[in-house]
Amino acid sequence: MQIDRLLFSPPTDRLLAWHLRLTLQVPLPSRVRGVEVDGTAIDDWVLLQDDRVVPPVPGASRHGVRKPALHVSSASAGGEFVAGRGTPELAVFYPWQAGSRYQVRLEVEDTAGERIWIEATAEAPESGAFPFAGWRHQRLLRLREPVGLARQREPVEVMLSAYGDECGDWAGELRLGLYDVQRGVIEPVPFQVVRQAQANHTATNRRELCTTAWVVAFVDLAAGGETVLLCAWGRPKATPVD
Repeated sequence: MQIDRLLFSPPTDRLLAWHLRLTLQVPLPSRVRGVEVDGTAIDDWVLLQDDRVVPPVPGASRHGVRKPALHVSSASAGGEFVAGRGTPELAVFYPWQAGSRYQVRLEVEDTAGERIWIEATAEAPESGAFPFAGWRHQRLLRLREPVGLARQREPVEVMLSAYGDECGDWAGELRLGLYDVQRGVIEPVPFQVVRQAQANHTATNRRELCTTAWVVAFVDLAAGGETVLLCAWGRPKATPVD
């Protein structure tokens, strides 16, 4: 087993997040049991074959994911690579930074139940990186204008949730921007955190505090157009946006 290639990608129409893309040489079928980037366990990732997300195994539950509704990767929860469908790949959703060097480790289980860790290290390119340097978490949302009317500073309400150690204060840590997927350009968006709340959940041996923010962004939308709203958080003690 080995990682043949490690690439760094900005968001695409198919995978709407900054991500690390790994081409794997593993037995088929097999299942990925764990992912680490620079020694930190990562929950957000999907399996790919033939450039398509591998669907979940019926009745399977995703290891490690504390609350899949909060994660991009819940679409392939419990999935496994299958024989005859193309080269196995993995997309790890991660806000990589230009020129930084990353080590990625995967725990892979074969049909006999044997598990092995494989790894790769690579340096990120100078272009295409996550635009908010130092921010650790991302969510990109597609916004569509459905009725053919141009909108200026249209209020858009968004609810965002994270675990307690991912965001301590939405009012200070949150950043929003309109992201042009084709050109790789981001434009800051004015917004207001109307309310934030905390709640416990019952995930075993995991962070017990969940935080949620009610956010209103003011967005310009072309008639019948589509845009992508980037939400970034996860930088403790960040200075609030004016």
